[in-house]
Amino acid sequence: MLTVALPVYNGALRIRPLLDSLVQNLRFCPEIEVLVLDNASTDKTLEVVDSYRSKIARLRVISHEKNIGPDFNFAECVRLASSKYVWIIGDDDTLADGAVQEVLSVLNKNPDF
Repeated sequence: MLTVALPVYNGALRIRPLLDSLVQNLRFCPEIEVLVLDNASTDKTLEVVDSYRSKIARLRVISHEKNIGPDFNFAECVRLASSKYVWIIGDDDTLADGAVQEVLSVLNKNPDF
């Protein structure tokens, strides 16, 4: 039903708190896809993200060969998501505990969103 998409470029120093907050949020809904679209980062972003593979059941990582710019990377988040709904979150954001469940609740109550 929901894909949480994370467009990222050189986010190694910023993305860990977001991924930690996702781990906490997904403990009750492991069916949620987490899609990371790396925009040809030159830092250790992919290493940081890869360290979460055992913590996020449906983690999918796509790494572009070259930087396609932020707008196209956002569009790719929507195009490549496997779910009807896509929540795009910046790599420097974090989620409050229960945020994913709240979004799922709203989507379930309003299926025509």
